[in-house]
Amino acid sequence: MGWSSEHEGLRLLVEYARWPATAKREEYEHRNLSFTIQDGEQRAVATGTFVEWEFNFPPENWVEDNSRAGVPLMHSFVECADGWNQSSYKAAECVRTFWPYKDDDSPFNFGNVVMFDRLEIDAKTKSHSAAVWVLINRLISRQFLERRRKYNRAAIILINHFRSNMKAKSPRKIELHSSVGAQR
Repeated sequence: MGWSSEHEGLRLLVEYARWPATAKREEYEHRNLSFTIQDGEQRAVATGTFVEWEFNFPPENWVEDNSRAGVPLMHSFVECADGWNQSSYKAAECVRTFWPYKDDDSPFNFGNVVMFDRLEIDAKTKSHSAAVWVLINRLISRQFLERRRKYNRAAIILINHFRSNMKAKSPRKIELHSSVGAQR
């Protein structure tokens, strides 16, 4: 799936997968969202990736012997993120430091956990640089902050720790990558 938006001669292209059907979902699911911002010549001015994690509440009539079933537990989220990749695991550990094993208190009670995982900007002009940030803000607002169902789509948005040795190939080109991003 995807959508697009334009601002000051730049075009934002967003691509993401649909969530699996409810019957096929695991307790915690994630999906990647990637975006590209292009100029009029279809040159990439910016690219980036978000990882969105969702807790899947079971149907109301679902019964299991486990009295905690249907309650988002932070240690379960950390285990699931650890099974995906090191970057997600570190971000999940960060979230858990603020909600440490409190069974009834979790950001998943209010929405999804979104991690801004990768960003590369190669703006040739100051106006393109400003337009890139307008489009990134538009992306975050539309994709993660609009109200869906009974709560906001994103309860928390994390910016992963990017490497301190950022590559600046020109005054307006910056690459930011997660400190660890390889999938296991």
